[in-house]
Amino acid sequence: MRRVMMRKRMNAGYRPFILKVDSTKAGVSGSNQFNIITNLTAGYNYRIETDEGFSIGNLTGNYTITFTTSGVHTIKFYAESGFENVAGFGLRYANGDDKLKCLEITKWGDLLWRTNPQQAFYGCNNLSSISNDVHDGNIDAITDGYRFLRQCNLTSIPMSMTLENLQNGEEMFRQNSITDIGGLKLHSLTNGTTMFQGGGAINPAQLSALYIDMDTNNPNSGVVFNANNSFYDSSGVAARASLIGKGWIITDKGLI
Repeated sequence: MRRVMMRKRMNAGYRPFILKVDSTKAGVSGSNQFNIITNLTAGYNYRIETDEGFSIGNLTGNYTITFTTSGVHTIKFYAESGFENVAGFGLRYANGDDKLKCLEITKWGDLLWRTNPQQAFYGCNNLSSISNDVHDGNIDAITDGYRFLRQCNLTSIPMSMTLENLQNGEEMFRQNSITDIGGLKLHSLTNGTTMFQGGGAINPAQLSALYIDMDTNNPNSGVVFNANNSFYDSSGVAARASLIGKGWIITDKGLI
């Protein structure tokens, strides 16, 4: 057992973060290339492998991959240092660069993401799916999700993505088309300004369940929360009123 655990800690090949991309989509790199734009904690190195068998390690910042063929490819990201103790990994497209080439997060893996992955995948309009293994990738430890996953093409949030530690959710899921919020909890939310603005209509029963859960488990007062185009149902009336009584400012479409 000890040998296995040591191998997991030291082996850069242990459960990678996996991103599917299309090099032919519009971007700043060539039609057979993809730019990795990072947001890393100091001292956090990573390694990548592509589905074509290319591999390079000891990366500490941005890197451009040149594929042998143009089209859809998968990239695996492995931690090389900072793996055990540092939540240091992050990508940051910030509505620019090769944002449109990102298609799918197929695995979060074991890389410990920064607790403030601000603007990671912002503007990745073709990113339509994210993996449900969020606990492995430290995603539920996020505290500052400002513009994280904003303006993607998501219609649902994985059931396992509870975001119980999220404090700043400003613009986090804005301009997606989310109707299914899965098991979202938001027990620590202090700022949900425009969090779901400009997107789809959340299922009324799910929004009501979220209001009930936040009323019970979120102790904060004066929180701004924007559900924009979404209705709640009769089950959420009391909880919503209670939150407003605590000074919450809630924007939604009202009672269905």
